[in-house]
Amino acid sequence: MIGQVEVSQAATETAGGSVYVVAGDEGLGAALAGIVREAGLEVAMFPSPAQLLDRLEGLRAGCILSALCVNTADGAVLLNELAARGCPFPVVALAPAGDVATAVRAMKAGAVDVVALPLEAEALVQAVREALEGMARPLGGGPIPEALRLRLERLTRRERQVLDAMVRGDGNKAIAHELGISPRTVEVHRSKVMEKLSCRSLPDVVRLAVQAGLIRA
Repeated sequence: MIGQVEVSQAATETAGGSVYVVAGDEGLGAALAGIVREAGLEVAMFPSPAQLLDRLEGLRAGCILSALCVNTADGAVLLNELAARGCPFPVVALAPAGDVATAVRAMKAGAVDVVALPLEAEALVQAVREALEGMARPLGGGPIPEALRLRLERLTRRERQVLDAMVRGDGNKAIAHELGISPRTVEVHRSKVMEKLSCRSLPDVVRLAVQAGLIRA
């Protein structure tokens, strides 16, 4: 039955909970579930937000993996309803690679992480494990963690300008025009920003920016 997952004690100790996949697209949902299962984590699948929300109170602690775009009605309903209910389950969302606006919207709505599409199994599993292990920090409203503050302080003035433009979703040409530099120079600055912030992807940058209060909910 959907949502009723039997897990061994070993699995519980390793994963810290189950993974609840919400996907209207059956193929994508199966792909997500397959990747998570191969990583040794327990999975339950839900084809709609309503079915997850109906069973929410009876589910053991875990992570919600949403394949519903936050730009859609279902995606927005899921995140909004989870927030309204004060659900403690961390949510990992999906967004097309390079789609900063969608990633920002998901994290403002309460997602603790955003994984880029097309899927990379390693990145997905890492995000889910970090969510289950409680490594993702609450977004906004609190002091900036010291390690994060130190990383931001390593940025030059120009790199900070590029970072601000990146999290707005501006492309290289737009950033170059705004700052009066060449697109190639923007690429160099973007690379430095990623390196100094220890970010491997644009969703990593967005998550860090939200945690640092650079993006207001």
